[in-house]
Order: sequence, then C-alpha cells, then structure tokens
Amino acid sequence: PGCRRIQFLFHLKETMNLKPIVTCHGDQELFSSLHAHLAQRIPKESVEWQRSLGRGSKHLTLDPNFVPFSGDLMSADFLDKNINLHEFPFLHLYWTDCTDTQLYKNSVKDNISSWLQTLNKNQAQDWLIIVVVQHDSILSKPKGTVLDKIKTEFCSKAPQRCILLKNFGHHHDSKLSESWQMMLARIRLLMLQSFTRNLPVLEEAVRNMREKRRNSNWKFSTYFILQEQLSFIYEMLDLYEDALIQYNELDAMFSQLVAEAHAKGTPHSFSNYAAACHTWHGANLSMSLQQAKEQRRLILEGCCSLLQFRNYLFVQQSRLLMKLNRGYEIIKQTFTLTSECLHEIRALQVPLIDGADDVWVYLTCIQVLNSLDQTDALTLGLETVPAHTISVLRAELWKYAWEKLHAIGYECLLLEPSRESTSQKAIELMHGIMGSEVGGVESSKASSKLCSALCSPEAFDTTFMVIVHIVPGLHFGSAVLMFAGTWRDCSCCI
Repeated sequence: PGCRRIQFLFHLKETMNLKPIVTCHGDQELFSSLHAHLAQRIPKESVEWQRSLGRGSKHLTLDPNFVPFSGDLMSADFLDKNINLHEFPFLHLYWTDCTDTQLYKNSVKDNISSWLQTLNKNQAQDWLIIVVVQHDSILSKPKGTVLDKIKTEFCSKAPQRCILLKNFGHHHDSKLSESWQMMLARIRLLMLQSFTRNLPVLEEAVRNMREKRRNSNWKFSTYFILQEQLSFIYEMLDLYEDALIQYNELDAMFSQLVAEAHAKGTPHSFSNYAAACHTWHGANLSMSLQQAKEQRRLILEGCCSLLQFRNYLFVQQSRLLMKLNRGYEIIKQTFTLTSECLHEIRALQVPLIDGADDVWVYLTCIQVLNSLDQTDALTLGLETVPAHTISVLRAELWKYAWEKLHAIGYECLLLEPSRESTSQKAIELMHGIMGSEVGGVESSKASSKLCSALCSPEAFDTTFMVIVHIVPGLHFGSAVLMFAGTWRDCSCCI
C-alpha cells in the first residue's frame, strides 16, 4: 500500500543542534524500515560545495533531520514570514514500493500528484521520488512497470527526480550497495542544490536591509532575525566559523546603535532596549531550542530587554565557540560581555534597581564556569591552548564573580556587623532573580543558590567563603600547571 500517509513520530530535539529538515511522504512502514540505515549513512561521506562570489569551495557533511511532510512546514517565501529556518524544509522525499500497476493507478498516482501540487503551490523545487524494489524478480519485468509510469507521468522533464533503490538480498551485495550509494549521492546532491539556491537569496536580503539602516522605519529587531537565519544555514552546513561571524557582526552593529542612541537619542524602534529591566538572570548556556525560539519571538516583537538580548546573543556565540572547540574563548567573551553591557546600561539610562547589575554579572560568571566545568577537554580547547592558560582565565573569572558577590552582600547589608535577617534590597533582588522570566528561561542552579544565600547572613557567609577559598587555590594551581600541564576542578561547591 504505497498510498499510506506517513505519520512518523519524529520530533525536533530540545537542543540547539540545528539540522537541515528533509520531509518524507508516502509509505510510512517502508520509510520506517529504512530510516535508521539512511540516517546513519548520509553523513558518512562529504560533498564538495562550490561557493558563489569567488569564495573557496567547502567539503560539507550533511546530516538531515527527517520529519513527516506537512503543508504547515511549507512557505512560498520564508523571507516574508516569521519562520525559523531550522524548521524550513530543504528537500522533500516520496517513498513507495508499489509494484501493482492497478494499485498505482487507483491510489499511488493520485497521492503523488497531490503531493507535487502542494510543492508547486509553495514553489518548492527540491523533491525526489524513491521507488524501492524489494524483490529481484520485479527488475526482470518488461516495460510498463510502476517505475516506468512514475518516470513518464511525473519526471519526464526531470529524470533525476526519480530513483530506484534495490533493497533485497544481503547488504554486502555489490549491486545492492551500488544502488544505495546512488540514492545517498542523489539526496546529498539535491540538498546541496537547495542550499545553493536559497543561501544567495537570504544573503542578498541581509545586504539590502543593512543598506537601508538609515531609513526611519528600519528596525534592528527585524534585521537581527534575518541575519540570524543566515547563521542558521551556515550552522546546518557545519560552517561554524561563518555562523559565528554573523553573530559577531550583529554584536558590533548593536554596540554601534547604542552609541548612536546615546549621542542622538533613542529611536522608537530601539526603545525596548532602554526600557526598565525587571529580571536579571545571568546568561545561561543551557538554553534549549524551545527557549531560544521564544527569545527570538520576543526580539522580533520588540519586547526584549537589554539584558535579555545580551543573554541570548552571548549564549548563541558561546554555543558556536563550543562547536569550534574554542570553549576557553567563552571566558574572555564573558569579560567583554559584562563590560559592554554595563556600559550600555549607562549609555541608554536603563532603569535598574541598585545591585541588579552586580547580580546579573555574578550569575553570568558562575553559569559560564559551571558550564565549562562540564565540558570535555577537546571542546574546551585544551588541544590547542595550554592548560595553565585556561586555568588562569578561570581564576580571573572566579575573582570577578567574587568581587560582584561582595558588592551584592554590601548592597544587601549582609556584610555589616549588625545585619538584618533579610533586607528589603535582598528581597527585591531575589524577585528579579527568581521571578518569571519572559521567554520561559528557567531559573538555573546558580540562581537558586544565590537566592538562598541572600535569605540569611549565615547562608551568604557560606557561599562567600567558598569562593574566597576557590580564588587563591586557582591562582596557585595556575602556577603549578605551567610545569605540570594538568588542571583541576575547583567549582563543585557553587
């Protein structure tokens, strides 16, 4: 029954691991039986991508995420709609093993025709019909098979859009292996063609919108989402350096816009970044896909505060640095982030209660350190950077966190000889730490521990003294590491 509709139980993983989407339609049981083998073999071979504008070629490893075909995923022009590019399909597959010409005429033909009409309506040019042959005897039949009919009726002008897959006998059989190789190569090629066609369109849209930056109706939020989609495409292709460049450019543009707003006044389209911040969660590197999607919605709608925006941008930059095995650079970036953001708060005169900025810096530092402590040596960058260099950076960040915790304690009267149980200032800061963050970002372990520390002088003393002991230990360890070449984890208590 080649006309059975696919109802796969595939779901996007709740991570920021973006993969190009390939939709599947046709016979559910057939594809389900082939899915594991298909998903395993496609990324095993790279494909050369000839880039436009004289840029050097790249060898890409394509690792698609297969999802059921749905009209909801379709869009004639993703640039005209608020569509997250990791949900945009780049290739559409139709699967059938129908061998009965009468069954084909009664059901499969109409099903393929309806599928292609939906694709054409949405200007989807990248599709492939895969006819699976389960028995050797079918290949010996004369002309007039289902494969011949599909080629004649749907692929006469584009024969490369239909391919035969032999799926019988043993997998080590040379003919079977060759058939699989041809299908895998065809899928890779069509995916690459789709990227090659869509990427220049998006790049041109980004350039055009950037050139209109001086127009009165220009919005940074809209531009940010557009260029971020360009980053998504590069990431899908495992071009992490190119993806990171997009965020770095957006970072630089945002800083420039803040400087202009400080000198000339804040334009209406930028006013949300000068609005009061009611929450001061630090940047949490454990942001999920769904949380990131919600943050992008807030940015696009102009509802994102300065701290929320800086958190999101920093998390995206850090995520790509991890994929580039340059995790140690996140520590450097943390110093840059906090310095620039505090400057932007002053430049835009963002209303913020006293001590909130110190809380935000402290939580960002602790959450970065906690995340890096759970990172393997390769991702952290220990194969390219000496261990003692990373240890020194960690020690400096711990020292910075300690300074901010000291400032928080002073603001909340937790360092005074005659200390209150819980000051009003501590209550206000806890409300901004544990209060419901717009965008659904859950409170981290570091946030919970800081709130506990602010509840009583004794709890604060405990947290404070842990860091007091960590910082000297890390500095001493850094000196030892210059000779020993190893490093230890000192952050288990925070």
